[in-house]
Amino acid sequence: MAASLKIALVYPTSLPWMAQLVDGVRRYGMQYGGWQILTCPPSLAASGERPRTLHSLIGWDGDGAIAAVRSEEDRQLVSRLGIPVVNLSGWEADLHGIPRVSVDNRLAGRLAAEHLLERGLRHFGFVGWEGVHYSEERFAGFNDRILEEGLHAVARFDTPEDAFDSTLAEELTALGRWLESLPQQCGILAVHDYWAQLVMEACAAVGLRVPRDVAVIGMDDDSIVCERSIPTLTSVCWNSSGIAWEAAALIDRMVQGAEIGSLDILVPPEGITERQSTALYHHPDEVI
Repeated sequence: MAASLKIALVYPTSLPWMAQLVDGVRRYGMQYGGWQILTCPPSLAASGERPRTLHSLIGWDGDGAIAAVRSEEDRQLVSRLGIPVVNLSGWEADLHGIPRVSVDNRLAGRLAAEHLLERGLRHFGFVGWEGVHYSEERFAGFNDRILEEGLHAVARFDTPEDAFDSTLAEELTALGRWLESLPQQCGILAVHDYWAQLVMEACAAVGLRVPRDVAVIGMDDDSIVCERSIPTLTSVCWNSSGIAWEAAALIDRMVQGAEIGSLDILVPPEGITERQSTALYHHPDEVI
């Protein structure tokens, strides 16, 4: 049995799937040595707390960290910490020598395409981030599967910088114009559930019905968004438990100085949680 370790999870636990990941790491730690796990506090300004960051771990006497490493500043902090770090972020394609565990985003996009194809759809769209690795991988898997049917997907990419400067009204207006340019009976994959929710809001604003005119699927299976949207939102499920186990096992091997194998571990998504936003079969004969 491995020795008891002190492991920090540097990621916002307010995300529902992250809370599930924390539980998965905890279960691994209990099975292999009774780990002490340091999690992030709430990051709401009203709580008086600040989010846990890699910088906040400088001087901490822990054994390792599981974190989101997505910039040169983050990589420099990993070097300063002097403890093993496993990256959960798919923001960049280059690992920069830091081991990573993430969902198989290309497979996730493929599963979303298959779900929409099974509903008889022949027109497709994708909404996501430009220049962000996991978004590009989700689109690649989505479009590759659609191309296999002799079809193609129309993509709309925004940059994170543009989104930061936009108002909600501006985002909905731009999405609405794009949606109106697509053929009806179109299936759309959004890179995240909250983007999918925006797509459905934009559909309503321009008179498009979900799922009759536009079928929408998101990713993350965030119950707060998916179960409370109108209509409820179909989503690709991350497989947080599988990612948690692989990340915990990897940090365990790194701390013990064991061979870690692959630096980039991809965990298959758990599947599709179907809800109202895709709950309709589209037949080419509208009378049927």
